[in-house]
Amino acid sequence: MGNAEHRTSITPLYSKKHVWVRIHNDTVVVGVTDCLQKQLGTIINVEFSSDEFVEKGRPIAWLESIKAVVAVPSPIDCEIVEVNSRLIREPWLVNASPYDEGWIALLRALNVSGLRELKNDEGLL
Repeated sequence: MGNAEHRTSITPLYSKKHVWVRIHNDTVVVGVTDCLQKQLGTIINVEFSSDEFVEKGRPIAWLESIKAVVAVPSPIDCEIVEVNSRLIREPWLVNASPYDEGWIALLRALNVSGLRELKNDEGLL
């Protein structure tokens, strides 16, 4: 994603599934929390959904570590606008920079009602 403003301009909201969301106009940037990446350990592979449209709770990506493979669920019904293809070559960015360079996807909300369930403090999860 060329414009760093998408990743850093807004304080993230958090889902119960350890996914963070930053809202920017009609799109949301999604990544995983620091807590989740620490639990997984070193990320060795990232695979993205091939679907253009994803329902809330369905995977937008899968993170593979030495310990496990974990689905990254979409926090909303959405269209996947862009994925962080850099993670294909550098999956460790999820560990090194989960809230910046390790973002997972840019989504366009089809139904914003799912955003109401998000928390503004990771500690509340």
